[in-house]
Amino acid sequence: MTNQIAGDNLARNTTFGRRNARPLACIVDGKKHLRAFLTDILEDLGFTTSECAKADELGTIVETQLPDLMVLGLSADGIEAGKILEVLVRRQFAGKVLTIGAPESIIVRAVQQVGAEYGLAMLPPLTTPFAAGGLRKRVATLLPEESRPSHPSSRL
Repeated sequence: MTNQIAGDNLARNTTFGRRNARPLACIVDGKKHLRAFLTDILEDLGFTTSECAKADELGTIVETQLPDLMVLGLSADGIEAGKILEVLVRRQFAGKVLTIGAPESIIVRAVQQVGAEYGLAMLPPLTTPFAAGGLRKRVATLLPEESRPSHPSSRL
C-alpha cells in the first residue's frame, strides 16, 4: 500500500518523470517586496515559483529550472530589462514572458516590442496596480486544467 501511495504522489507531481507538473514561474524584479507579493499570488494560482533580482542570475535559472513563465517587473530600470531580454534570447527561453509596469509606460512598450522582435512569446502586459484576477487572466493558458465535476447522469 505504501508503494501505491508513493506511486500516486509521484504520478501527481511529475510529467513523464522529468519535472514537476505544476507550471514554473520565475519572477524577475529588483524589489524584494514585489517579488514576494508576486510569489504569493502565483503560488495561490498553482505555480511553483523562483525569484531573480538581476539579469546576471537569470541564465542559470533559465537553464536549470526551465521556467514556463518569466514575470518581468519593470518598475524602474530599462537597462536591466534589456539585459534580461538578451539573456532570455541567448539561453533560448521557450516559455512565455509577462511584463508588469505602469500604464502607458515607455519601458513596458519597448520591452514588449523588443521581446517580440527577438522572437520571445510575449503575453499582453499587466499594468499596475492590478488585482490577482488580472494576473490570473494573463497566465490562464499556463495553468493546469482544474478537475471538472462529473456530469450528474454519470453518477447514476
